[in-house]
Amino acid sequence: MHIEAGFDNQAPVNELNWLATYLNDIPYRAISYSAIDASSKHFEVSLNELDHPSLVGIRDITEGDEAKRLLTPHCQDNLAMLAGENLHFEAQFEIENMQATEQLIKYCTALPSLRVVINHLGFICDEQRWLEAIIKLSQSR
Repeated sequence: MHIEAGFDNQAPVNELNWLATYLNDIPYRAISYSAIDASSKHFEVSLNELDHPSLVGIRDITEGDEAKRLLTPHCQDNLAMLAGENLHFEAQFEIENMQATEQLIKYCTALPSLRVVINHLGFICDEQRWLEAIIKLSQSR
């Protein structure tokens, strides 16, 4: 279940802390935000700031034109960092964008321990292109 408890991309740990206040007797896991295209040093700092017992992964919304951020040079290093911390990456983009989907496949191939979640079913706009992307993704592992 996805519950957005308010977000502040300048201080994403606030959402984790808010959840901990209200869910302290309930076991749960949470996702937070870090810019996947940030410099590796900045990404590492942001992960350290998100040190929280409920944290299981990072999501960076890269829908529409923002999908180009998945193609930046720092992405693979940042995804490797996530995998090394046993955190998953929630990919929120239109998988019909084959350039971004093929790049994600390259990251997954290079980083076999990386776990990726495709949010919102990869946004189905063109059913045939979406199906082609899903098939391509399913064959990549």
